[in-house]
Amino acid sequence: MDNMHKDSASVTLTGGAGFTFEDHVAAWFLAHLLNNRLPLETEFGVVDSVDFQVGESGWLLEDLLVTGKPGEKGPRRLSISIKRDRQVTKNGFP
Repeated sequence: MDNMHKDSASVTLTGGAGFTFEDHVAAWFLAHLLNNRLPLETEFGVVDSVDFQVGESGWLLEDLLVTGKPGEKGPRRLSISIKRDRQVTKNGFP
């Protein structure tokens, strides 16, 4: 008798592989913060803060929120949804 539900989560998902990838992306931005280096274009500026799981603050792309130090136009914010596999194809979003 098969007790597996057809919609059961994969071993990759339950084993935390997605979280590990998310941690790597966050570590990349944190390394830039600690070294006062530009992670993106000059206009974004250097990283001022990195916040995790910001959905409760109203961000729709909520895995990571990277804020650049305020410049002439104020702080820059980059809201990121981190996925370890391809999400956008020529057919659009899944």
